[in-house]
Amino acid sequence: MIAALGSALSLAAAAVAKRSETERNRNAFERRAGVLASAVAQSFQLTREVVLTLPALFEASNTVEQNEFSTFVRPALARHRSLAALEWAPLVLDADRPEFEAKLRSAGYPDFEIREPSESGKLERSGSRSQYLPLTYLEPAVEAVRGLEVLFEPSRRVDIEAAIDQGTLHVSHRFRLVEDPEGVQSVAVYAPGYDPKLPLSGPVERRRAFLGLGIALFRLRPLIDAALASQLREGISLALLDPSAPAELSVLYETEPGVASGTREAAFSHREQFAFGNRRYTVISVTRTASNWTHWLVLSLGLGLTAVAAAAYFTLATIRGLRRTVARTVNVGQYTLEEKIGEGGMGVVYRAAHALLRRPAAIKLLLKDTASQADLARFEREVQLTSRLAHPNTISIFDYGRTQNGVFYYVMEYLDGLDLDRLVREDGPLEPGRAIHILAQVSGALAEAHLLGLVHRDIKPANIVLTERRDEPDVVKVVDFGLVKTLEPSQSELGITQMNTITGTPLYLAPEAITSPQHMDGRTDLYALGAVAYFILTGEHVFQGATVLEVLTKHLLEEPEPPSKRLGRPLAADLEAVVLSCLAKDRGARPESASALRAALLACEDAERYDMEAARVWWRERGVKLRNSSRLSSQSVGHATTMAIDLHDRPFADGG
Repeated sequence: MIAALGSALSLAAAAVAKRSETERNRNAFERRAGVLASAVAQSFQLTREVVLTLPALFEASNTVEQNEFSTFVRPALARHRSLAALEWAPLVLDADRPEFEAKLRSAGYPDFEIREPSESGKLERSGSRSQYLPLTYLEPAVEAVRGLEVLFEPSRRVDIEAAIDQGTLHVSHRFRLVEDPEGVQSVAVYAPGYDPKLPLSGPVERRRAFLGLGIALFRLRPLIDAALASQLREGISLALLDPSAPAELSVLYETEPGVASGTREAAFSHREQFAFGNRRYTVISVTRTASNWTHWLVLSLGLGLTAVAAAAYFTLATIRGLRRTVARTVNVGQYTLEEKIGEGGMGVVYRAAHALLRRPAAIKLLLKDTASQADLARFEREVQLTSRLAHPNTISIFDYGRTQNGVFYYVMEYLDGLDLDRLVREDGPLEPGRAIHILAQVSGALAEAHLLGLVHRDIKPANIVLTERRDEPDVVKVVDFGLVKTLEPSQSELGITQMNTITGTPLYLAPEAITSPQHMDGRTDLYALGAVAYFILTGEHVFQGATVLEVLTKHLLEEPEPPSKRLGRPLAADLEAVVLSCLAKDRGARPESASALRAALLACEDAERYDMEAARVWWRERGVKLRNSSRLSSQSVGHATTMAIDLHDRPFADGG
């Protein structure tokens, strides 16, 4: 009787456990697949930034030489392994062709002429037509294709003419470069450039203002592999498809063969689309197996308990102990807590390890008995917003949820580094080249956040962590999105962030964050990043005062002292101009976007002076010691200088 009843209850419990576990596995898979798809999408947005620098260069000057072009684009080629080539094809009218060809021949290309493939495949002089787009500036400089008329191929001409008429990026179908192995596909991205003095209200006006075409050739496998390298795939396979392409050209990337075709057996699958230029790509994620051991464990335990129902008390006590251990593990998902590494106003942070992978992680928890409902809502909102970010310079979120006891938690990557505040205070101002290298990475992380409609609102040195990878020193991670603001908040979010409250760090607050915090946008973060740039270049804050109010007043009314004057030695004029433009009181005078700021930083003369080998030496000789003494700063949980200031009844609260 006891055996029959125990067996029936065990089977029923196992069935319930199986359904519950399958649902948990599906939800966990969907979350991870979404993060991976976002990482792939963001890698394409980074290519967009690179491509747009080409027309920007020629729109700014009509006297660019090949050596100047090479100097301008080489840092991007060195930084992005996926970038095969950057090219510029100027518009040449038929009447100007003889003069154009003669100019190139006299500039050191004695055999230059506008050419296109003949029926035999040999490059020959192009026939006469009204206008041409010859490849003129190339990096790497492949002389065999210099002068190639890019409009010769009908399918390519369709994409290029659409890009010119619409003023947007257009992307080719996939192709394979001659030097690449099977399975490595590439695409060409076309970016038109226009005369900035002419109107661009429609296709006719764009044709009149058209100057030339920027072209970037990207290898897709290294591009996507790099995007996924910092993510936790945990048995997920991916493929990237171009649904608009012919079937034979639709598969752009697969982690393993058969993912795109569906020939791989899959327990769960996920599809997500993103736009890039004129294309809408599809990311397919599949997992072959799902962990389904809990119901067997429940069944085994149930039958075992039934079999030993009359056994000694010691056996039952042991089982109860095991159950308590399992319960504690479930409270933090698949992660085991190792030690507390930080505690702040928003929660507690523990160093942890995955139960199977043993990968280090950090788990942040908000305890119910020490938090209000508003705290809980803000904490949950923080992780939901941060988990949408997949930029390699933004801290990665692996998982989140609630324990069986109702404690909200999320799992993020463990950063074994030190923040910029500690770095500058211990080591002094940074060399301009290193500062630019760091600031450009932060700009990239903010560019993704702003594209998703998120404003960080608390950019400061303590929230920028410098880490080291085996293959690269000085890798930046932007942390602490606890104050992040959506540009279009929901009604629930409006209840969390008070409309008449300054939230942030006074030393890095933009004027509009003080006078109109409800009207902040991405340029508010750029002001803060300008203040960070000032700090890491000079070792001092832009504005200082005896009280918070004095500091805020200076942000509103005083112009910043040039960094070179504060530092007491010259800084390159282009870098100083970029920093001061970020600190403009008027948002309209700041860089228009984080992507534009990143491009401006990388265009600075000192950007090429970043010494990676010197950075490696610094990490060996100095960085390890500093990192070991400041592990807490790598997992930010809030800082004393971050505060909320009620603006009710303040005389400047309604300022513009």
